[in-house]
Amino acid sequence: MIAGSGNSFIAILVERHWRYVMLAKAGDKDSHSVIQALNKQSRKLPKELYRSLTWERG
Repeated sequence: MIAGSGNSFIAILVERHWRYVMLAKAGDKDSHSVIQALNKQSRKLPKELYRSLTWERG
């Protein structure tokens, strides 16, 4: 998660095996907003990448 100026937040979605990176604009830094933004972006992934996607809490 990257926090910018003016309360802007970007969540980062990374598929490690293929090194595929997507950025998702989150409305806030709370977990509900971040999960919602990541779910919306993850639907745009090709099926092969989506199947290997896991959540990391680090």
